[in-house]
Amino acid sequence: MKLKENQVTVDFRNISTDFAALKEFMRMREKEELFTPVKEQNKLGIPFFILEDGTKTVDLQKVIEKIVGKDKQDGETGIFTKISG
Repeated sequence: MKLKENQVTVDFRNISTDFAALKEFMRMREKEELFTPVKEQNKLGIPFFILEDGTKTVDLQKVIEKIVGKDKQDGETGIFTKISG
């Protein structure tokens, strides 16, 4: 399943073209424990998602499961930020 197919609203931030978004991502990457295994594997952690409820993840499947699960429970469409390069 894709995000568009599930009618998920996205606030997309492209760190390749937006220096402020890049700096924001780098600050989060340095302080969030979520990125520890990512850095150990010499990866960037992109795409990176922040869901409406504050959940942070680099796992698209978790995003889809959480949003689709929420939709089934309360009928709302999830909104989250995707930071990508």
